[in-house]
Amino acid sequence: MPIAIPTLDVHPLDVLRQCRITRIECFRFDRKLSEELQHGDDSYICGLIAISTTTGIVGLKEFEIPCTSLKGDFTMWAAPFQRMKGMALLDSVDFTQQKRDIWGSVRMELIESALVNLNEQIGKPCVQFDRAYLFEHAQAYVSF
Repeated sequence: MPIAIPTLDVHPLDVLRQCRITRIECFRFDRKLSEELQHGDDSYICGLIAISTTTGIVGLKEFEIPCTSLKGDFTMWAAPFQRMKGMALLDSVDFTQQKRDIWGSVRMELIESALVNLNEQIGKPCVQFDRAYLFEHAQAYVSF
């Protein structure tokens, strides 16, 4: 069950300017959970990306990426997100736009969706996600 944390009484634009990314976590779900989510289809890799900030706001995005989009291992695939750690939210949006051609559409859509979710959480009660459950069902985990 999620735990509600009080919201900040700050203008959303101020949050975007002052809030910084403190951690980016990428969970690749194990085969069992992936198969449950995909109803037996194993042509996609399932997981979740979480972007945590200095204000306690967390942006979450579950993903299904085609197995063919993952060149190398999951850690190397997620490694480009590391450069976003410490950035202000406004800067991170600009940064991702600059990397569009290098990162490719799948990676871009994933990180942009997590940033959109993070933006949608501004002014709402912060919700903690269940890391214990995710670790129990993770085949791979990367944290920056």
